[in-house]
Amino acid sequence: MNNSRVNVAILGTQGYSGLVLANLLINHPFANLVLVFSRDPQWNLAEDLPLAENLNIPHYTLDVVDETISLFDVIFLATPIEASSQWVPYFIKQGKVVIDLSGAYRLSSEIPDASYGLSPFNTQLGKFISNPGCYATCALMALLPLLKHKLIDPNDIIIDAKSGVTGAGRQGKKELLFGEMVGNFYPYKISQHQHIPEIEKYLQVFSECQATVDMVTHLLPVKQGISMTLYLKSDNPTYEGIEQAFSDAYQDYPFVKTKSLEKNQNTIEKTFMGLNKIVATPYTHIAYKIVKQRIYLVATLDNLYKGAASQAIENFNQLYQLPLTAGLIPGGGA
Repeated sequence: MNNSRVNVAILGTQGYSGLVLANLLINHPFANLVLVFSRDPQWNLAEDLPLAENLNIPHYTLDVVDETISLFDVIFLATPIEASSQWVPYFIKQGKVVIDLSGAYRLSSEIPDASYGLSPFNTQLGKFISNPGCYATCALMALLPLLKHKLIDPNDIIIDAKSGVTGAGRQGKKELLFGEMVGNFYPYKISQHQHIPEIEKYLQVFSECQATVDMVTHLLPVKQGISMTLYLKSDNPTYEGIEQAFSDAYQDYPFVKTKSLEKNQNTIEKTFMGLNKIVATPYTHIAYKIVKQRIYLVATLDNLYKGAASQAIENFNQLYQLPLTAGLIPGGGA
């Protein structure tokens, strides 16, 4: 691709993921954010994103989609499942590239030329890209290298997952208010989270190994970030084997960092495994430790970045054959 910018739009900009996405696209060297859509006619992007105040990015309600369809080539949907289910077929029919951050089509094959945009494992992207879920991304990034190297028992995968409250969206729910969450912590959707079938499906797709996952999710009293501890059975685990698996998977991928807990565990726990090390970044951190016949993994990422918006940008970059780092790290691809 040459240095011309691709005209892009966002539907669903008022949500947390949509705002992060808008911020990344405004700073992207090869994207031109030409407009945003939302349901509220009184809202404008600068209200929630001061960076946009002097950029004059137009805001439209959904009743003028037909009139503005020619202004952009790519549409990002940071919308609830119901809205994506309605709008994805429409934009595809209009010939647009669609990158959907919702879970509407992650498990479905209804849409032609569809792809599941888990970077770096899927490099063959179509004009419709379904962005992976945040918990699913964290689990897949940690598990796939080990499964591909047959280092773990695929039928004994236990995941203890915790997320900040922005993972539940920006709706005004009582249980998500600051006064309700501060000093609080609790599990939800025990072994019933909607990302479990997604994790199991794409473990098989990308590793060609059928796996069973048992996951319990919890809500943390923090704004954003996911911390996931994975308990994995292994017949004869070695640190060298785990290191080789992660190296093979991520040696050419800039957004994963791994560390062994074989030595200096206390230091690594404090300097590498904290949520504050990955919040507002596109990175995934994975640490690993062996105890007898079990491998312990701790994986962290930002649910609004690698779990949503920055992964959508990676998919945009890959689709247009841009540097994967474009718009995601200072000077990346510029």
